[in-house]
Amino acid sequence: MAKHVFIVNTPLHLVIAQSIIKAEKLVGCVLLGFESERLKSSPLLEVELWSDIYELPKLNKKLPFKYKKQLSCLKALQNTVVFWGNDYQVENQVIVKLINPQKIFLFDDGIASYIDNIREVSKLRRFAMQVFSTFFLAGALKNYSGIGCYTHHARYCLNEKLSNTSSNKEFRNISLDFPESVINQVKEELNKQNFAGPVGILLTQPITEYNAMPLTKEDCHLIKLARHADKLQLKTLLLKPHPGECEHRKLERLSLIKNNTKATVVEFNGTGEWPIEALADQSISIPFQNVLSVYSTALVTLKVLRENLNCTSSLTLPDTHDNKPLAQIYTIFKKINIQEVSSD
Repeated sequence: MAKHVFIVNTPLHLVIAQSIIKAEKLVGCVLLGFESERLKSSPLLEVELWSDIYELPKLNKKLPFKYKKQLSCLKALQNTVVFWGNDYQVENQVIVKLINPQKIFLFDDGIASYIDNIREVSKLRRFAMQVFSTFFLAGALKNYSGIGCYTHHARYCLNEKLSNTSSNKEFRNISLDFPESVINQVKEELNKQNFAGPVGILLTQPITEYNAMPLTKEDCHLIKLARHADKLQLKTLLLKPHPGECEHRKLERLSLIKNNTKATVVEFNGTGEWPIEALADQSISIPFQNVLSVYSTALVTLKVLRENLNCTSSLTLPDTHDNKPLAQIYTIFKKINIQEVSSD
């Protein structure tokens, strides 16, 4: 029987991978992660589900010719079945090239899973990447711009409403199944808090860090969200930063939001190493009903997992002009009833 190899890049990937294993009753499962993720010490890890765990190095772009040798331990996993959530990350593509799997399954990676060409790549950059791949990575790179380029046997998604936004043929729904110990940690953390209600949560993102918007434009969005919190008559606004935000810009966002709302703004880091989607577990009594963001993936996942939440994005139709990724995000938001900040 072929082994089942899961390539994991984020904490949410790990939860989805383990949810698939439990739902499909898979055995002989191998976890491939990266040293920077500290998988073996993660509270999300359910050790009993895995027959083996590899923590791999990331590609050193200064020494790319050494990378295949660093991954030589994966030769024992050839002709297995691979599951992954991100088929455009360079390291993932090199792994699949080395393994040469019998089948490949794709699972959710958030909004990026439902957008064509999330990264707009110029013809010159694409050519440079092709040359780099040919000379240093044995031609491993097939995908340069977005999730879903590879041929997949089937795709696992969190909700049919999401699957309908994509053109893939075969879908398998999967429910998030967090470790019981993590759910108990979340409950304990929430029980410690004594927030003045009504409460909302604002999810920030590394938008300018990733050059997705000019700083002034992102600031306008954050101000709109902060003022919308007042329209919702929120007393407490929990600010949940993204792990990818740089410290300086994160502090700028916190200050900007505080200066544009009457609500008490509290930085909420209680989620620790587990993804915020844990709050969607039906056994948890969450202290908020309103979720605000510019266009965080968690707006989508929280909405489809807990439909009674009032999720609001600051994206408007004019923001999508001449920006295909944002236009697709806007369409997805409308499809699953994510609200738009009113202009009045």
